[in-house]
Amino acid sequence: MMGRGASVWAIGLVLVACKSGGDAAPKAEGGLTASVDRVIAGASSLTTSQVAVKLKLENGKDQGVQITGLEWSIDTGDLAGVLKGQSSPGASLEAQQAAELEFKQEIPLPTEKEAYLAALEEGNVLVTVSGSVKLSSGETIAFSRKSSVTTPILPKFIVHDAQAARYGKEGLDVTFFLRLVNENQFPITVTAVEYAVVINGQELKREQGGTGTRLVGGAVQEFEVNVRFDQKSFKDTKAILASQKLTYTVTGQIDLDTLQIPFELPGEINLAAASENEE
Repeated sequence: MMGRGASVWAIGLVLVACKSGGDAAPKAEGGLTASVDRVIAGASSLTTSQVAVKLKLENGKDQGVQITGLEWSIDTGDLAGVLKGQSSPGASLEAQQAAELEFKQEIPLPTEKEAYLAALEEGNVLVTVSGSVKLSSGETIAFSRKSSVTTPILPKFIVHDAQAARYGKEGLDVTFFLRLVNENQFPITVTAVEYAVVINGQELKREQGGTGTRLVGGAVQEFEVNVRFDQKSFKDTKAILASQKLTYTVTGQIDLDTLQIPFELPGEINLAAASENEE
């Protein structure tokens, strides 16, 4: 079967001949072989994975050959079915030489939410790369290899640090340092992030930020949230000060164009070392 919404392309086809003799001499004397040398996998967006396949060709014949076609298929199983592509290199390979062919294939991720999240949870999906190189003589040389494809990583919201300091005799000043993290190598756009600070089960502050944020690969955006309360504004203040312990949860969601990612980040602050700041 063909993959759902398959995007098949062969940009970046390369033929690089190596010098004859020495370490580059073909191992298959008298024939021509094709093998998958490398499969470089990665995600190119939150909705697409990609593989770049490098083929090694070895011509052990006494005469050169003309490469007229390249066909391939990538069986991704339930991820996107079987994706097929083809190209016409129109290149020659001299006698007793080795060369490299490269093709790329985009792999669309499922559009249904549960299947999409399951693919991302898996992280690596097993695939089978196969195909054939066609020669002007009509001969075809087959290749095949099992490999894996990596899926993208959804942006994360984390509590990088949480600090508390006393103010006055019966108050607390709590600061949360929050981060929106993109662990992918490609940029992502976040529509918005909504987050709330809950202390001892009671929501004390709710904010929204990161509207239209574009995070480059490996980047983070930081948010600082300050919550100040005392016995008059928050009845649990006295109990918190007495126990020397503050329990919190940062909850909310990251909004993307087509997906909302909820989060719930519990934590605890030890107040024993909290400095007192009389006001």
